[in-house]
Amino acid sequence: MQLQEAFRRAQKFASSNGRVLCVRPRAVAHSRRAASVSRSAVSFPKELVAKEPVQQQPITELEVPRESAQQPQQQPEAQVEQDEQPVAGSVSGSAPTIPQAETVRNLVFVTSEVAPWSKTGGLGDVLGSLPAALAARGHRVMVVTPRYGEYAEATNTGVTINIMGHDITYYHYHNKGVDWVFVEHISYHRPGGLYADEHGVYGDNQFRFMLLCLAGTEAPLQLPLGEKELYGQDCVFIANDWHAALVPVYLAAKYRPHGVYTNARSIMAIHNLRHQGVFPPSTYPELGLPSEWYGALEYQYPPHLRQGSYAEEGRSVNTLKAGLTVADRIVTVSPGYSDEIKTWLGGWGLEGTLMDRGPVVNGIVNGIDTE
Repeated sequence: MQLQEAFRRAQKFASSNGRVLCVRPRAVAHSRRAASVSRSAVSFPKELVAKEPVQQQPITELEVPRESAQQPQQQPEAQVEQDEQPVAGSVSGSAPTIPQAETVRNLVFVTSEVAPWSKTGGLGDVLGSLPAALAARGHRVMVVTPRYGEYAEATNTGVTINIMGHDITYYHYHNKGVDWVFVEHISYHRPGGLYADEHGVYGDNQFRFMLLCLAGTEAPLQLPLGEKELYGQDCVFIANDWHAALVPVYLAAKYRPHGVYTNARSIMAIHNLRHQGVFPPSTYPELGLPSEWYGALEYQYPPHLRQGSYAEEGRSVNTLKAGLTVADRIVTVSPGYSDEIKTWLGGWGLEGTLMDRGPVVNGIVNGIDTE
């Protein structure tokens, strides 16, 4: 029986090399067909037909044929549950740990709207949630915004100051670790929207938000809030869109020359670049800025954009352009938007200014408020 003789030789050859093989020979039927099987029809592993013995690594266990391999034992249910790891995107029963800031700062947001008290779009949503997230990381956070209506949560602080001949009063509400400060002035109470009504944009918007910017820069110096009292001069101001864009300008032109806010820094946050707070050049003296600072606000539109401009040469006072020029840092709502606004397709005429300030322009993706 040539087939059985071949298997016998294979076993003997493997044993001489220190290797034990478990070979399971196929059952050969005792028939004429089985007897006619020739040697050439049998294939062997390559190492079994080598002329010289091949040095094999010693093995410690007997090789087990696949058919007789035992199935792995299942772990007890309690052990399986202990070894399970959370799957990405799954909801965990325990609250996530909020990382704490390495350097704690006094942050002052100045904004024309903040949810849930006032909102026309994404600006209100961001300012209604981002300050609380930063407060949770350990920062001391204040948000300064107009008091457009009667907000039940906010109480009168009793602090009234005079800004360029106009009295404003601060209202305060502390919630989620944030000092929500509302600026009370008669110009903020309108039956229409925040910026316009059915007849169009309010004619005194420049004055209304100039007042907000100065109220925002005075709040850390005037409001004793909580156990920590005044925020003081060591602050980082975050000015949001054109309504707060004069904050960096006032810090540089009004306060620092008199030794105030010398260590304060400002960030200009762009949510919507299209709205820039553009007004006639003749309105500049009403802003209370030194005459030498006019160049920070002056803007001349290119010829194809001069329709509706305030002078034949296309000159104007551009509030947002001033904030972008003077702020220490500029942030946008995403990295993609930070690139888009540096092009003529998305810059709305300010792409040149933003390209010049490119090294300090960053895009930060908006977060999601799960509440």
